[in-house]
Amino acid sequence: MVIDQLEKLADKKSTRGFPYYFNRLRNEGFPWNHKRVKRVYNLLNLNKRRKHKRRLPDRIKEPLQVPLSSNCTWSMDFMHDTLTNGRKVRILNVLDDYNRQALCIEVDYSHSGISVSRALDRLIEQYGKPQEVRCDNGPEFTSHALTDYCKHKHINIKYIQPGKPTQNAYIERFNRSY
Repeated sequence: MVIDQLEKLADKKSTRGFPYYFNRLRNEGFPWNHKRVKRVYNLLNLNKRRKHKRRLPDRIKEPLQVPLSSNCTWSMDFMHDTLTNGRKVRILNVLDDYNRQALCIEVDYSHSGISVSRALDRLIEQYGKPQEVRCDNGPEFTSHALTDYCKHKHINIKYIQPGKPTQNAYIERFNRSY
């Protein structure tokens, strides 16, 4: 009886865990205690392994260098703000490190690697292609969409070390004053 009920729940909601299944069984009026249900849950191999956090590759510490010309190095970073209605917006800032010119300020409710690569595409049309782009290890910047785009356009991505925003100081300073 316990087996049948657990299999039904697992067919409907396969990604849920033991607490969800046990509470559903209790709400439906079954009198089984948690030890019995857990034992059957484990026997049916419904216990799922936890997903581990994806590890970032080691980032090399490099001193912040002043570029020698325009379009040598661009810096990218995200900011966030909250509207009066409570919705959050994310702001993509792209800065030319040589002359500290804000090349792009894109505001949207959410950004992805595709939207960042589209923004870079528009900037390349207007200002020309940079040799490298410096950014942090955010999910938008480490996505396959952006890394493949930069590889296709022959743009080197320089990632800063996690937790070291001073390695991307030009854009952080711009974010502070913006």
